[in-house]
Amino acid sequence: MNDLKNDLKYIILGIVLAFIITLGFTKIFMGGLYFIFASFLITGIIVGYLTSGDTKDVAINGMVVGFIGSIIFILFVSIMTMLTSTPHMSTSIVIMSIGGTLMFGIVAGVIFGIICAIGSIIGSYIKSKT
Repeated sequence: MNDLKNDLKYIILGIVLAFIITLGFTKIFMGGLYFIFASFLITGIIVGYLTSGDTKDVAINGMVVGFIGSIIFILFVSIMTMLTSTPHMSTSIVIMSIGGTLMFGIVAGVIFGIICAIGSIIGSYIKSKT
């Protein structure tokens, strides 16, 4: 039970780190998918290094962090985009963009979950070698 509490604490920390690092990379480097990939990989390495357990548990923790973190990031970016562009758009275009954003969020969640799981495995490997 204690390991579950610690892992949950590090999962929440990883989600917050994924959001902060991704926002930082997109702000500094003017966006770009490669920087978002790098930020989720770095977050996965941090979560993998901090969590305990075997490789399967660490990969699951990384997958959860990547999926939830990317969904939160995509929703945040889509809300900010809609708030800034809504006066210039019709209602039907806004509704279509919400639907597209939800589909993109699910696909991005799976992709970034896999990337974060790979990073978690790397972090667990680094922890085992030190």
